[in-house]
Amino acid sequence: MKKAVQMQVHHDPKTILEDSVDHYFLKAITDQLLLQEISLHTHTKSYLVTLLTQFTQTSVLYPSKEPESLAILYLQSQQAGQEERIQRLKRLGDLALCIAGLWADSLKRKVVDVDYYINMGQGAYGSLSDIFEKQDKHKKNQTIYQELTHKFSLIVELFNIISEGSLTQDKSTLRLYDRWVKTGSERIYKTLCNQGIIPIKVDKKSWQ
Repeated sequence: MKKAVQMQVHHDPKTILEDSVDHYFLKAITDQLLLQEISLHTHTKSYLVTLLTQFTQTSVLYPSKEPESLAILYLQSQQAGQEERIQRLKRLGDLALCIAGLWADSLKRKVVDVDYYINMGQGAYGSLSDIFEKQDKHKKNQTIYQELTHKFSLIVELFNIISEGSLTQDKSTLRLYDRWVKTGSERIYKTLCNQGIIPIKVDKKSWQ
C-alpha cells in the first residue's frame, strides 16, 4: 500500500504520495550524479533524497513564523547538551544546504551571499562528523556527515541543477502542484503524473 504524507502549499494541508516524491528526487539525484561524474555513498544519497522530500513541506522549511538564523542555530548548538546540539547542527546543515542549493537566487537580495551558507553548512556537518566519529554504533552517520562536509559545494551545485530543471522554473513540478491545488486542472494533473508525481486530495479531518 502506498503511504501518503502531508504536504503544505500556502499553509493548506495537501498530500502527494511519498513514494512518488522519493522516486522523483532519487531519479533526479542519480541522473545528475552520473552526468556530473560525482560519487556518493548510498547512505548519503538516501539522506539527500529524504532531505529534499522533507523540504517540500512548508512546515519543515518554516517551522515557525520567524525565519531561522543560521548564526542563532550555531550559537544554540554551542550552548546545548549533546543530543540537542546534534539536532541544532543537523538543522543548520540541512537548512544551509537547501537554501544554497535550491534558492540561491533569493540570496542576491540579502546581505550575505551563498558562500556564507556553504561555510556554515560545511561547518555544521563537519561538527556532526566529529561527534559521530567517536561513537562506534553511529559509523553510518559519521560516513554521511563526513561526505556531506567534503562534498558540500558539489552537492550545492547538484541541487542547483535539479532546482533549475524541476523546482524554480515557471513550469516546475512544485509550482505545477501549487496550481493544481488551486485550480484542480485535469491537464496539470496529467502533467504531474507524467513527471512521476501523483497528487491526491485528502480530507483535512483525516489528519486530525
